[in-house]
Amino acid sequence: MSTRPPDPDSLRYERYWAPVLAGPAQRLLERVVDAPGVCLDIGAGTGTLTLAAAGRWPRVRIISLDASAGMLSVARGHAAELCPADAQRFDWLAADAAAMPLADGSVDLAVSSFALQVVDDRRAVLAEARRVLRSGGQLAFVTWIADDLSLAADDAFDGVVAELGLGGAAVGFRPARTTDYASLEAPLSSCRRLTAGQSTGRIGVPSRMASRRSEQSARSSADVGLHMTPCAP
Repeated sequence: MSTRPPDPDSLRYERYWAPVLAGPAQRLLERVVDAPGVCLDIGAGTGTLTLAAAGRWPRVRIISLDASAGMLSVARGHAAELCPADAQRFDWLAADAAAMPLADGSVDLAVSSFALQVVDDRRAVLAEARRVLRSGGQLAFVTWIADDLSLAADDAFDGVVAELGLGGAAVGFRPARTTDYASLEAPLSSCRRLTAGQSTGRIGVPSRMASRRSEQSARSSADVGLHMTPCAP
C-alpha cells in the first residue's frame, strides 16, 4: 500500500470513536483459542485490533484491510511508533472487504471490529472471510446489536448540544441504524448458512455494547479506554 497522509475524517475517527469502541474490540482477542500464524483484520480502521493483535502475538503476521487508505495511514503510523523493528510483520491493504485480494485458505484467523454493520453487502464479506480462512481457521468479530440503549458518548453529545442552545430538534438527531443485527443469534445464523455442509472452524460470539441483558454484554459496555501495547522484542 502506498503511504498517504491521514485525512481529516480518519483523524476525527481516531480521536473520538476509536477510544469508545476499543474495549470490546480488544477483548475479542481473548476469545481466540490458538495463536494464529496469519491474522487478518477486516475493516481495520485506525488499527485498534491490528495493534492489539501485534502486542498479544509477537510473531504473528498481520494483514490490516480497510476500504479507507486514510484510516490505514493512521494505523500504520501507530505501528511504526509501537513496533519500529517489526515493519515486515504488517501488510496494509486498502481494499473492499467483499473482494479481498488474498488467496484462498491463506489466513489462520480473521477478526473484525464494528465493521460488519456498515458494509454494503454483509453476506459477501462473510463469504470472503470464509474463502480466505484455512480449514479449521477462526472467525471472530464484534458488532452492534440493535436496541434502544445509548452510549455515554451519545448522552454527552446531546448534553453539549442542549447547553449550546441549538434546539430540541438537534438533540437525538442521529437516525436509528437499520443495518445492525437484530439479536446475538443473527450473525451466528448467517455464518452457519454460509458454511453449511463444509468443514468449519470456530465462530466467535459477537458482543452487544451498552446492553444489560447478559454477562457478556456487561463486559462489552465497560472499559472503553484506548490501550495500545508496544510489541515485544
